[in-house]
Amino acid sequence: MGYTTDTTYDGIRERQFTVRDIPGVLWTPVSDGEHTPLVLLGHGGGLDRMSPPMTGRARLLVAAGLAAVCIDAPGHGTRPRTAELLGHVRDVMNDALAAGGTSFDSLYVNVNGESGYFDRSLDAYGREGLPCKRCATPMRRRPWMNRSSYFCPKCQRSPRVPS
Repeated sequence: MGYTTDTTYDGIRERQFTVRDIPGVLWTPVSDGEHTPLVLLGHGGGLDRMSPPMTGRARLLVAAGLAAVCIDAPGHGTRPRTAELLGHVRDVMNDALAAGGTSFDSLYVNVNGESGYFDRSLDAYGREGLPCKRCATPMRRRPWMNRSSYFCPKCQRSPRVPS
């Protein structure tokens, strides 16, 4: 991942970045601590990561002492859409909703206090050291900003390192 811009204003540090070909922006308090909670912001296909609704939400979150990140997913912002990809995204989202979402701890429950069960179908998250379901290579975990990303080093290409 490489930061393409790094600016500070009104107590907010704003860093635009690119991971592979995915553009994003990270907002943090200027006095960002080591364990600042991170909120992932999502937006509709007609918007992009720097649209006023996204930047406004980010400012509110940072004012509350949180960090916020927003990426342009495929088909959003400046990234191209494909009907096939959008169909797959829709299928996964429908499956996740039908299973009650993904609950990683007791803080993430529905209005009845019940956890979602979609996490049981995840192929990578939380599977460090376990075999990839596709090729049997041990899964790896990569920590990033107090979070973790899980991946198969054989099936998923490594991120490009900016020069």
